[in-house]
Amino acid sequence: MKRFAIFIFVLALSISLFAENFYIDGYDINIKVDEAGKAHITEDMNVVFTAPSHGIYRDIEYIFSNPNNIWSTIFAKVDNIKSNMPLSISKENGFVSLRLGDSSKYLDGKQRILISYDYDLGGDIYPDDYDEFYYNLISAAWDCPIRDISYSVSFPKPLEKNRIWVTFGDYGSDRNAQFSLSPDMLTINGKLNVLESYQALTLRVEMDNGYFSRQAKDVGKIANIVLPISILVPILFALYAILSYRRYGIDKPLTPPVTFHPPKDFNPMDVSYVYNGNSLGDDEVTAMFFYWADKGYLKIEERDKNSFTFIKQKDVPADESKAERNLFALLFKQGDTVTFKDLESEEFGLKATKVFPLVKAQFTASESLKDPKSEKKKKINIALLLLFAIISGAVCSLASPGLLTLVLAIINLIGVSIIYLSVANIISKFYLRSKFKSAMLSLLCLIVLFMFVLANFVVNLSLTYNVVALIQPIVAALSFLISSIAVASTEKRSEYGERTLEECIGYKDFIERVEIDKLKLLIQDDPDIFYRTLSYAIVFGLEDTWANKFKNLYIQKCSWYYSPTDSLMDAMFYSSLIRRSRHCYRQMQREIIKTNSPRSGGGGSHSFSGFSGFSGGGFSGGGGRSW
Repeated sequence: MKRFAIFIFVLALSISLFAENFYIDGYDINIKVDEAGKAHITEDMNVVFTAPSHGIYRDIEYIFSNPNNIWSTIFAKVDNIKSNMPLSISKENGFVSLRLGDSSKYLDGKQRILISYDYDLGGDIYPDDYDEFYYNLISAAWDCPIRDISYSVSFPKPLEKNRIWVTFGDYGSDRNAQFSLSPDMLTINGKLNVLESYQALTLRVEMDNGYFSRQAKDVGKIANIVLPISILVPILFALYAILSYRRYGIDKPLTPPVTFHPPKDFNPMDVSYVYNGNSLGDDEVTAMFFYWADKGYLKIEERDKNSFTFIKQKDVPADESKAERNLFALLFKQGDTVTFKDLESEEFGLKATKVFPLVKAQFTASESLKDPKSEKKKKINIALLLLFAIISGAVCSLASPGLLTLVLAIINLIGVSIIYLSVANIISKFYLRSKFKSAMLSLLCLIVLFMFVLANFVVNLSLTYNVVALIQPIVAALSFLISSIAVASTEKRSEYGERTLEECIGYKDFIERVEIDKLKLLIQDDPDIFYRTLSYAIVFGLEDTWANKFKNLYIQKCSWYYSPTDSLMDAMFYSSLIRRSRHCYRQMQREIIKTNSPRSGGGGSHSFSGFSGFSGGGFSGGGGRSW
């Protein structure tokens, strides 16, 4: 018995700690509903404070999901707010919050608080079926008991008693409360002894269609106006993007010179960046191994097949690029002799990627590869593209604002972003992009376009049924695709960029197309031309092509490679050597990635004719709290 008493005491104490420090001993609600359905409300409360407080907050809900259209939101208008106490009004989280009281004074004991305001839901929610007044006289948000409740709700025209329901209790309760209807059938009156914390009292009245004079919001009519605008917006931007491309994005035709050498002071990473945009990866690192070997900076030993050792001979000179010096230092971070196993433990592959931005940083100011005006215009156009995608979706939602605005804006933003990135990736990697990768990116672009069209179809047809609603998604999708291509292509080379790209293409053409007779003459002038060119052939993907040209030509053995198992070292041997070293490097990368990969281990409810409603299911709502 003693333990039970202690339990009851602790339970009561816990409840008191979380409950409000007031209760209501008398709550009278008086509502006058006019012919337009607007409610003029007066709330008269006797609030009993059990601890000193400045006053209370009265929160009135004004944002609801439309029970008749999931794509839209109802915004009730709460205005003409008055009180017998100092009043501060704010809006937050879908509620009009009334702060009642004075921050310089404390209230204690019983206090009368009087509030009046107008509440208007706006248009007819069920325009084709019936009119209704569905309202939470007291919502299920009060964290205190409410005693001695009375209400009076008057209407402009007679009501039918069998179409009136008053429910009370916990949220969702359909328990009926007693009420009376005045002889003139205009006023509903009722009383209730008590509501506990988080219980509601709700009134629902159903009338014939047209009882209220308020007009339904004609979503279809508005949609017929805004849908053509949402077609016009992407079309106009597509025209702008095309004109912008014609002015800022068309390069002069390239005229690659005949050249037997790369651009002056360019290593393979530099050549790859100029030729291939941003592609700096496994091939470039592999190429640098052979470039350094030819320069005399390192030697390569292969004791067994696919077992490579790099032996440092000297440092990269200080006048070489920072990117090259950093990558070389990273390679020999553990010492002057390293294997792929050593590089794997040092996570060389991951750290090497941090060197690549330094390559891009070399091409700035007077050596920038891109025209500054063109670059600036492209950035502006990307931002405008995404902005117009959002606007195009938002314009549609003007017909039925709410969730639709957010849904269409997000769909358009994500869809257009993916389309642009896919198109930009294809364009920027045009020279060396494989057909398979281009096909995959094109397929992704088509899938996103289809999803974009489908999503806009669904939303449009929820608003109206006509030809414009059907063609708008297709026109918008094609316009944004054209815009994406135009914006991604708005990238003009600078004079320096044009000159260096022409030299790189000319050098690639030499590696790919040089005739044997010409090659023999070049060998006489430079016996090491095979090794000098080999690393550049790698970044162009032409190492086998270059080796094949020397198949029947004598090349002297290089001084930078040793293997006890290979005696015949012709051009095809070095082509095979590159494949083996690239394979080892990629295998090292996979092991590093595998090691670093994580292991897996409220109110406004829908109603229908004859439905009694339920406690807390009506419009309005909110509650109160002390402060």
